Amino acid sequence: MSYPKTSVKQTDALAAKGSFKVGCKILNGGLLPEALCFDEVETPPKNAVWADYSAASKRFFAFAEGKLFTSPSGEKFVEIAAAQGEPFLIEEVENGRHNSFVICGAKCVVYDGQTFFEKPLNRGIYAGVMKCGRLFCADLDDKTVLRWSGTGGAFDWEESISGAGWLKLDAAFGAILNLAVLDDYVAVVREFGITLLSAFGTPENFKQQNKLQKTPKIFKNTAAVINGKLYFYTAEGLCSYDGNKLLKITLNEGEKFENPAYAAVYGQKYCVCGFSARLNRKAVLVYEPADGDGYLIDFPATSLCAHEKLLAFTEEGAFIAKCGGNYAFESGEITFGTVKNKTLTKIEIFGGKADVEISNGVVLRILGGVSGSARVNLRGGSFKITVKGSEKLSGVKAFAEVGYEI
Repeated sequence: MSYPKTSVKQTDALAAKGSFKVGCKILNGGLLPEALCFDEVETPPKNAVWADYSAASKRFFAFAEGKLFTSPSGEKFVEIAAAQGEPFLIEEVENGRHNSFVICGAKCVVYDGQTFFEKPLNRGIYAGVMKCGRLFCADLDDKTVLRWSGTGGAFDWEESISGAGWLKLDAAFGAILNLAVLDDYVAVVREFGITLLSAFGTPENFKQQNKLQKTPKIFKNTAAVINGKLYFYTAEGLCSYDGNKLLKITLNEGEKFENPAYAAVYGQKYCVCGFSARLNRKAVLVYEPADGDGYLIDFPATSLCAHEKLLAFTEEGAFIAKCGGNYAFESGEITFGTVKNKTLTKIEIFGGKADVEISNGVVLRILGGVSGSARVNLRGGSFKITVKGSEKLSGVKAFAEVGYEI
């Protein structure tokens, strides 16, 4: 009796561990395009290092090269003031009017819905957030001091039992980088950890909690809150914190970042600018908490801002993102369950069309416009499959003839 010398095995190319995704994500076993293309705006600020959106005034703000810019739509920016320091945006209601305040060190630029004007703050601060009608912020002269204003808001700094006050934090976690509102707390993001301050009612309730969370080094301006969780980038990668537990988020090696510089939330997605060693250039990492998946957007942004639309700022200007463009997916190593040589016979693309590249580490097969089944006939011990296109795919399967082991 004779026996077959080979068997045919198949594998899900999208599920191979160690994949690298640019402009796409894996969802329900398929490949979903998430690529963006970018249109340049008029008179853009160059080298913007900070940007934010004010819902009160329905305006974007950006800070670049010592100047503050604004735009009601994000499509055209105008310069409004000279500025310095580390800007942040807060909003207040005064006499029924919604005001936007951009605070830069000891100066504040105010927009009252009609005009812009400057107002001295008489106190050097940075990294502020509003909570309970008070401004919580860090002190520029001592970056381990957390301050809060009186109930009069950003310009009420008279210290009293029920007024303004301050707290000297334990220096072990380093300087304050950013602040964020996390439920009833102000989360103080520091160089090497998170400090929680209870921030409800009157100042007698403003207390440092025992929930001190030590972390690897945190990168400044990478903190953002999504659905009650604080996300931030550390020297060991992306992390989240819900006020009780620190979670290190697992991303594929190729999707990790060097020197992450600025984060924003766009449609419940955490987006952070940085340098991709895999691409060897600046890019944007996008992490979707709902899916637990991350991918890159190949665009050299230095800062981001989002409200219904995503604005990306670069060394050359400002750009509005829109859906479109091509994606690239590279699988992890595919072995079909054995290290022995085998023949990858065919690829099947389901639900759409894409260009496919198959490599055994030495030889590269390139197949254009694959839809359905395509012959490959490439022999090797392991393979990597790259899929490029713009269409949604419901699956990518690879088939190989594998010899029986004796």
